[in-house]
Amino acid sequence: FHPGLQGQAAFAEGIIELAEDADASVIVDDVIHFSEPMFTDGIIAMAVNRASDEFGVSYFSSSGNLGTDSYQGQFNPIGIQFPDDPGNTFIVHAFDDNDDTRQSIMVNPGTTTIVLQWDEPYLSAGAPGGSTSDLDINIYVNGDFVFTSDEENLGGDPIEVLPIENTLDTPLEIEIEIELFEGSAPNLMKYVIFGDSPEIIEHDTNSPTSYGHFNTDGTIAVGAAYWRDTPAFGTSPAIHRDFSSLCGTPILLDPMGGRLKEPRILMQPSVVGPDGVTTSVDGFDIFDGTSAAAPHVAGVAALMLECNPGLTPDQVREILETTAMDMDDQTTPDFDDGFDFTTGYGYIDAVGAVSMSLGRDKNEKNIML
Repeated sequence: FHPGLQGQAAFAEGIIELAEDADASVIVDDVIHFSEPMFTDGIIAMAVNRASDEFGVSYFSSSGNLGTDSYQGQFNPIGIQFPDDPGNTFIVHAFDDNDDTRQSIMVNPGTTTIVLQWDEPYLSAGAPGGSTSDLDINIYVNGDFVFTSDEENLGGDPIEVLPIENTLDTPLEIEIEIELFEGSAPNLMKYVIFGDSPEIIEHDTNSPTSYGHFNTDGTIAVGAAYWRDTPAFGTSPAIHRDFSSLCGTPILLDPMGGRLKEPRILMQPSVVGPDGVTTSVDGFDIFDGTSAAAPHVAGVAALMLECNPGLTPDQVREILETTAMDMDDQTTPDFDDGFDFTTGYGYIDAVGAVSMSLGRDKNEKNIML
C-alpha cells in the first residue's frame, strides 16, 4: 500500500516503489490530482507506463465518476470592452457563432471545482519553457463579476484550477468567461467539472472527463455498473452507471512539448466492473463508483496471474477485454457494438478471464483457483 494524496511527485514515486521494491504485479488506484495534464503524459502517467513496461505491472485505475461534465472546443477569440473601462479590449472565448462569451452552469451547494487546461507544453512533464499562453476563468453571478482564477501560466503549466463555494441551500446559476490574459492564443481547450451533479446549461459539448494517468497506455481504466444491473442478476447486457466518466480525451503533445502528428486517442476504459457493494470498512458500508469497480477488476487480474504467472500486462488486458460481455453506452442513440468510450469492451467476466488464462473454456467443470 502507498498513499496517493501527497502530491503528484510522491504518487509517481510510490508507484515505482510498489513495482520495484515491493515487487507488486498488480496495482490499483482511484485518485486523480486536478493538475495532472490532460493533453500529455504527466509524471504519474509516466510512472504508470514505466511500472508496466519495465516491471511488468498490470496497473488499474478507476475511469472517474464525472459522466460528461466537460466542455471542450477550439479557443475562439473575440475582443470585448466594458463600459467602465472603455480604453481596454479584453480577449475572451466566444462559445458560439453569435459571440456569446459567457456560459451558464448550475452548481449545487458545497464546493464545485473547474479544471481548465489547453494544448500548450507542460513544464511539470518536462517541456522546456512551459506554456506560452495564460488563460483565466472569470465568474459572474446575475451578470456581476464575482472573482477570477489567477494562476500564472506563462513558463509553467497550462492549467487553471478554480474552486467555487456555493454557501446557499439551493443550486446557484453562475456564468463562466474564459479570458486570454496574456500570451498567444491556444488551439484546443477543455475544462472538467468536479462537484455534486453540476449542470452545464448551455453550450454543452458532453465531452470526455477522464484524463491524467487514467488515460495513458499502461493503465487499464475501469468503468462502473451497479452489481444488480448485470447478467448474473437478470439484466443483460449490464447497464453502466450514468456517472461513469466518458473517456477519449486526446493526447496532443509529447512530454517535451512537441505536437504529435496525429492526436493519440486511447481505447479507454478497458472494461467495466461492479460497484454498489457492501464492505466492512467504516464509511463504506455501500461502496459506489468506479473507485469500487476498479479493485474488483484488479482482483480478477490477481487471480489470472495466480493461475498463469507468466502473463504480461498486455496479455492481462487482452484477456479481460476479449472475455468481457458487450455493453451499450446508453447516452448514444443506437446500441454500441464492441468498444465504446463509456463501457470499453464491456462488463468483466471473471470466470471467462481466469479460464482463458489457463487455456481452458469457461464452461469446463471444476476450474480450481
